[in-house]
Amino acid sequence: MKALQAIKTLSPDARYRWQVTLRLLVAILVGYAFANLAGILLTQILPIPKAEVVVTSLLLSFAIYLGAILWVFSVRSTRKACLGLIIPTLALGLVVWILSISGVKP
Repeated sequence: MKALQAIKTLSPDARYRWQVTLRLLVAILVGYAFANLAGILLTQILPIPKAEVVVTSLLLSFAIYLGAILWVFSVRSTRKACLGLIIPTLALGLVVWILSISGVKP
């Protein structure tokens, strides 16, 4: 609670800088996790030979990572940017985990 009260007492300039810092951390860390999970999911579900699916999913994961970074900075609200990337990352992680424990292998 004290941390939230401390943020609310910041000047608008300092609050803006903290919001940009938070967006940057979410874009880098959560975007990276999202792109990697998407790449893993693609290797599990694409019906092409193993060598081709690895290259394809790796190249697509770079595009997904770029899209995640662009999306975090294009959304108006910081809360929407954070939740809009964290929730799909958790859902994607759950899907990958379910597929891996059910025996689907890349």
